[in-house]
Amino acid sequence: MNKAALGIDFGVSTTVAALAGEAGSEVVSDAAGETVVPSCVAFTPTGKEIVGEVAKERRAIDPTNTIHSMKRIIGEPWTSSTVKRFIEQYPFFTLEHHDDGVPRFATRKGLLTSMEMCAKVILHMKRLVESSGHEAKSAVVGVPSAYDRRQRTATITAMRKAGFKDAICVGEPIAIAWGITEEKGRDTRIIAIYDFGGGTFDLAVCEVRGGGVGLLAEGGDEYLGGDDVDRLLADWIVEQVLRKHQWDIRTSPEAMARLVTEAERVKIALSQSEQEEVNLDAVEESELLVNEKVLVEQSLLMDLSSDLVRRTFAVCDDVISRAGIAVADIEEVYLAGGSTNLPSIPQAVESYFGRQPLVADRPEHLVALGAAKIALKCDMR
Repeated sequence: MNKAALGIDFGVSTTVAALAGEAGSEVVSDAAGETVVPSCVAFTPTGKEIVGEVAKERRAIDPTNTIHSMKRIIGEPWTSSTVKRFIEQYPFFTLEHHDDGVPRFATRKGLLTSMEMCAKVILHMKRLVESSGHEAKSAVVGVPSAYDRRQRTATITAMRKAGFKDAICVGEPIAIAWGITEEKGRDTRIIAIYDFGGGTFDLAVCEVRGGGVGLLAEGGDEYLGGDDVDRLLADWIVEQVLRKHQWDIRTSPEAMARLVTEAERVKIALSQSEQEEVNLDAVEESELLVNEKVLVEQSLLMDLSSDLVRRTFAVCDDVISRAGIAVADIEEVYLAGGSTNLPSIPQAVESYFGRQPLVADRPEHLVALGAAKIALKCDMR
């Protein structure tokens, strides 16, 4: 098998793997040619365990046994506020307390910790890499800036459970900086990485010098991402149905899970179109909602997400202050993460930083590509 350096972006919503070698870098794709794999594991009634897009498709019909967003609580004890918040936001999961204080998901395969669930997604990516003809023994994995030692240790343990003998954690914004600053010999400059992903937001302020990257400051919010936009849109739709039909979709965990999935689809569509319809038949098959549709306009989505966008700039204020610089000192601003496809983001970022942000063709690839380049620099092949 070929030896190349491997980088993995294991995210709350999606996971990406990339390879780097002397000849360049590439993103790993699955059999369908997809490079962005949903961080989702499903356990079917027949006992089959599936990962990725086919697993995500089961969220609408079997939400209790289709586990996603498990990364949110990796390394967290049952008593943590993060676990409490997780239970409130994902009521369709059955999360149980255990004697060792580690919460476990109740599934058809038994009780599984978040770490074990994460390892299943990472193992899926490892197999994709191997099926492409490359070895996958070591890797650099991107983690949110706000991760503490406990969360980073749990992530490394998940990597090892997935079969990696050697793994290193690196902050996602730093990985992105390596992914976008390949050129050497340019003048020293200060850059900012605005990384708005599916589950977390991170900002890093870095100094780029001669092809190297030095971190000045970084910070983030572990509960600020595209998932939050999905829930806000889903809650708005709930209110429309409640007002018209006097039925609260939230009383049905299964229907609510389907609605959040439909809200995600609509959000993605609104990054390209002015309006999109929600087909409520897809949410709940009942006479009440037969042929019922809700029209969502792009402007509404921007209004609903405006507070979330403002929260990103509170993080920016803190990170820039700790970097000991002013906003005006930042010479380049890069957008990363799938949620930067929200129509309001580029304009809001330009307004805050006073300069037009730079956007990669596939911002969701940047963490994995940068992590792979760091792995190459560390000679993890």
